[in-house]
Amino acid sequence: MESGTKVGKRCGQVCGAQLLIVDDEVVTRNLCNDVAWKQLHVYASSTTEQALDILDQYPDHIVVTI
Repeated sequence: MESGTKVGKRCGQVCGAQLLIVDDEVVTRNLCNDVAWKQLHVYASSTTEQALDILDQYPDHIVVTI
């Protein structure tokens, strides 16, 4: 896992679906995360390898790649 990359789960009030955001730009990842976290479990990844690791652990996701 890339050093300094924040990968984790933030959950808002509903916590029904899961969303995986994959983008190498931290500003884009954070913006998407901030928009969605109140309604979804949100995971963020800067690399394909991280995204695949997350999908292995939590397979039911909506995946957004930018």
